[in-house]
Amino acid sequence: MQDKNLLQNPGRQLKSRTIEAYKKAYKAIFLQATNEIRTAEDDPAIPTLSDMVWSLKYNLTQLRANTLQLRKSALLWHIREYKLHGDKEVIHDLIKWKPFKVPMPSFPLHRKTRAPGRMIPKDDLEILSHQLLKMGEMGIRSHHMLMAGVTCGARPIEWVNSAWVSPNVIRILTAKEKNFNAWNAIPPGTFTDHEEFYGQETTATNEHSNGPSSEEIDFERRLSETDLDMEKDQELVEDLRKSRIGNSTTLFRDVSITVEDAEWVVLHMAAIKTVMIEVVGPEYADLPKEELEEAFRKFYFHPVRNVLWRACKKAFPDGRLYGLADARSTFAANRKRQFGLQQTALDMGHSGSRTTRGSYASGRQGWATKGLAQQNKNEQVDQQCESEAEAPSSQ
Repeated sequence: MQDKNLLQNPGRQLKSRTIEAYKKAYKAIFLQATNEIRTAEDDPAIPTLSDMVWSLKYNLTQLRANTLQLRKSALLWHIREYKLHGDKEVIHDLIKWKPFKVPMPSFPLHRKTRAPGRMIPKDDLEILSHQLLKMGEMGIRSHHMLMAGVTCGARPIEWVNSAWVSPNVIRILTAKEKNFNAWNAIPPGTFTDHEEFYGQETTATNEHSNGPSSEEIDFERRLSETDLDMEKDQELVEDLRKSRIGNSTTLFRDVSITVEDAEWVVLHMAAIKTVMIEVVGPEYADLPKEELEEAFRKFYFHPVRNVLWRACKKAFPDGRLYGLADARSTFAANRKRQFGLQQTALDMGHSGSRTTRGSYASGRQGWATKGLAQQNKNEQVDQQCESEAEAPSSQ
C-alpha cells in the first residue's frame, strides 16, 4: 500500500534524505539494468522501464529483500516525480511485486549471462523468425530488424541514419562518431569489392609496418573521388586526415551485401520510414541527430526489442534469449568466415581489429559460405605447406 501511495500521491512530502536515497537507488537500478542488456563493449544500451523492472524482479545480483524494496520504492518515486508514461501493465506489475516472494529464474540463460561474442545459431534464427512472423505487425517489424542486423551488422540506433548508395551497398553512419563534418560529402566507392580489398597489401591500424594501413588506403581512395581541390582545400584535407586516421572510428562505412539479402534491409528501412512519418512527420529526417535518434528509440527500437524478447520466451522453452546485439555478432562471425578479420572490422565501423576480434563471435562459429578471397587464402596456405613439405632438404 505504501508503494501505491508513493505513485498516486504527488502531494506527499518526503524528507530530503529519503529523496537522496531514492535518487541513489534509482541510479543503481539504471546501471544494473544497463549492464544486463549490454552484450558488447560498444553497445549503446539504454534500459527501458520494462528492463529495470525485469532486473529487479529476477534479482540476478542476489540483493537482499530490503535493498530490493528500497529500489522498488525508488523506481515508483521516479515514475511519479518525472511523470513517466510507461506501460501501465509494467507499472501495475511493479506495484504488486513483493521482493521476498520472488524466486530465482529457473532457466540458466538470461541477459546477465549473455557474454559478449554470443551469436544466433542458424537453426535458432529460423525458429525465432517463424515465431516473430506469427506475432502481428510488430512481430514482422522485429523480424525484419533482426534479419537486417544479421545481414548488415548495423547497431540498432544506426538504422535511422542509413541510406542506399547502390542496389547492394548500404551506407551506415557510425553511431559512436559525434562530429559530423565535410566527410559527409565524400561519396562511396571503397572496398565494396571484397576480392579487391583482400588483395591489398595492408596492415591493421596502429601496427608497426612499412606499408600503409587499411584505414589509410580507405581514406585516400575516398578522398580521390571527391570534388575537393587539393591545393585550395589543403587545410580541410589535412584536418580530415588528422580526424579520420589513427585515432577514431570511421564516420560511416559502406557495406556490400548480396541482392537476396538486400530484401530484408529494404523491408526494414521501409518500416522505419512508415513509423517515423506517422509519429514524427514527413520531415523527420531533418531533425537534429540527437532528437532523431531519441524518437527512433522511443517509437521503433524499444517496441521492436520488447516483441523480440517475448518471441524468445515463446519459441524457446529452455529460456534462451536473443537480442539485436546478437544479430550484430552473428554478422561479425559470418563476415569473418567470408572475408576475414580486416574487412569485417571495416564493415562494422571499428577503427582497428581488436574489438572485432575480442568482443564478437569468431569466424569458426559463422554459418555463411566462405567468400572466394578467403577460400583462395586457404588454398594458398595449403599450397605453400605442400611446397615446403616437398622441397628437398638443403642438407
